[in-house]
Amino acid sequence: MVNDQTGLNYWMEWHYPVLAPRTFLYPVGSATLGYAVPAAIFGLEGRRVETVDDLGGALEKALTHGGPTVLELPVAITPPWEL
Repeated sequence: MVNDQTGLNYWMEWHYPVLAPRTFLYPVGSATLGYAVPAAIFGLEGRRVETVDDLGGALEKALTHGGPTVLELPVAITPPWEL
């Protein structure tokens, strides 16, 4: 999983199950927005996941692909903090 510096990234830092080293890559710091785009430029397979029902199939294809895959997931979350 390669993530960008977004609200979803903050949520995933707490909830994504990291089971092996180098399986959840994300930027740290406040000036790193745009990490996922350069990763996609260098030959990674890209896939947009439109619905929750499509997520399982997209993950299966990403995990069986012969190389890295970027999944784009349009997500609306309720942050765990008050704004």
